Amino acid sequence: MEDDQKWWEPSPVNFPLTYWPVAREGYAIEKYELMLASQGYVKCNDGTHVEGKTKVVLYVGDGGVFTHIARQTLSPKPGWSSKCGKVSDVWHASPETLEGPTYGRVWGYFER
Repeated sequence: MEDDQKWWEPSPVNFPLTYWPVAREGYAIEKYELMLASQGYVKCNDGTHVEGKTKVVLYVGDGGVFTHIARQTLSPKPGWSSKCGKVSDVWHASPETLEGPTYGRVWGYFER
C-alpha cells in the first residue's frame, strides 16, 4: 500500500501493533479484496502496465487463504515489488515468479 510507517495485517492477535482499514476477521482472500476496495482498487484482467494506474496482485494458498501481495513497479526496471516479511522490498520479473509452496498462486489483479 506504499505505506512504510505501518505494518498492515488483519490479525486481531497482533493488534494494536498492526494497521488494517476494514474489519479484522482473518486471512480469507475476500478480506484482502475488501481492504483493496477500501483503498480504491478494483479487480482487473491482468498485470499489463497501464499508464497512470497502480496495479497489485494477490496470492492465495490452500483453502482460499491469503499468502502475499505484490505491487507493479517501473523503477528501477519494470516488474513487481514485494515485502517478504520485515526485510526490504524485493523485485521480481513477474507475479508468476513467486508461485509455489511458499506464496501459493496468483489469485487476481487489482488497479486504481
